[in-house]
Amino acid sequence: MKVKEINKSALYGLIFGFIGLITTSLGALGIPLQIIGLVLSLRGLKSSKILAIFGIVFSVLGLLVEIIYLLSLYNINFY
Repeated sequence: MKVKEINKSALYGLIFGFIGLITTSLGALGIPLQIIGLVLSLRGLKSSKILAIFGIVFSVLGLLVEIIYLLSLYNINFY
Protein backbone atom coordinates (compact mmCIF):
# COMPACT_ATOMS: atom_id res chain seq x y z
CA MET A 1 0.00 0.00 0.00
CA LYS A 2 1.35 3.39 -0.99
CA VAL A 3 1.19 6.24 1.49
CA LYS A 4 0.76 9.68 -0.01
CA GLU A 5 3.41 12.12 1.12
CA ILE A 6 2.22 15.41 2.58
CA ASN A 7 3.69 18.61 1.20
CA LYS A 8 5.39 20.43 4.05
CA SER A 9 4.61 23.87 2.63
CA ALA A 10 0.90 23.13 2.66
CA LEU A 11 1.07 21.69 6.17
CA TYR A 12 3.04 24.65 7.55
CA GLY A 13 0.69 27.03 5.73
CA LEU A 14 -2.26 25.37 7.44
CA ILE A 15 -0.56 25.59 10.84
CA PHE A 16 0.44 29.24 10.42
CA GLY A 17 -3.00 30.15 9.10
CA PHE A 18 -4.73 28.45 12.03
CA ILE A 19 -2.43 30.00 14.65
CA GLY A 20 -2.86 33.39 12.95
CA LEU A 21 -6.64 32.96 13.10
CA ILE A 22 -6.45 32.17 16.81
CA THR A 23 -4.21 35.17 17.56
CA THR A 24 -6.45 37.76 15.89
CA SER A 25 -7.51 39.18 19.25
CA LEU A 26 -3.88 39.90 20.21
CA GLY A 27 -3.59 42.95 17.99
CA ALA A 28 -1.33 42.96 14.98
CA LEU A 29 0.51 39.76 15.98
CA GLY A 30 -1.66 37.60 13.73
CA ILE A 31 -1.02 39.52 10.50
CA PRO A 32 2.53 38.23 9.85
CA LEU A 33 1.47 34.69 10.75
CA GLN A 34 -1.46 34.85 8.34
CA ILE A 35 0.66 36.25 5.52
CA ILE A 36 3.25 33.49 6.04
CA GLY A 37 0.42 30.93 6.13
CA LEU A 38 -1.07 32.30 2.92
CA VAL A 39 2.26 32.25 1.07
CA LEU A 40 3.11 28.72 2.23
CA SER A 41 -0.37 27.46 1.40
CA LEU A 42 -0.20 28.92 -2.09
CA ARG A 43 3.18 27.24 -2.59
CA GLY A 44 1.79 23.88 -1.44
CA LEU A 45 -1.34 24.09 -3.58
CA LYS A 46 0.18 21.96 -6.35
CA SER A 47 0.51 18.72 -4.40
CA SER A 48 -1.56 18.79 -1.19
CA LYS A 49 -4.73 20.51 -2.32
CA ILE A 50 -6.91 19.90 0.75
CA LEU A 51 -4.35 21.11 3.29
CA ALA A 52 -3.44 24.09 1.13
CA ILE A 53 -7.07 25.10 0.61
CA PHE A 54 -7.75 24.96 4.35
CA GLY A 55 -4.58 26.98 4.95
CA ILE A 56 -5.71 29.61 2.44
CA VAL A 57 -9.19 29.76 3.99
CA PHE A 58 -7.79 30.13 7.53
CA SER A 59 -5.29 32.78 6.44
CA VAL A 60 -7.75 34.89 4.45
CA LEU A 61 -10.44 34.58 7.10
CA GLY A 62 -7.93 35.56 9.77
CA LEU A 63 -6.77 38.56 7.75
CA LEU A 64 -10.33 39.76 7.27
CA VAL A 65 -11.15 39.36 10.97
CA GLU A 66 -7.89 41.08 11.91
CA ILE A 67 -8.56 44.05 9.64
CA ILE A 68 -12.10 44.45 10.97
CA TYR A 69 -10.81 44.13 14.54
CA LEU A 70 -8.09 46.74 14.06
CA LEU A 71 -10.47 49.14 12.32
CA SER A 72 -12.95 48.79 15.17
CA LEU A 73 -10.20 49.55 17.69
CA TYR A 74 -9.54 52.86 15.98
CA ASN A 75 -13.29 53.53 15.64
CA ILE A 76 -13.26 53.89 11.87
CA ASN A 77 -16.77 53.89 10.42
CA PHE A 78 -17.47 52.27 7.05
CA TYR A 79 -20.28 54.68 6.17
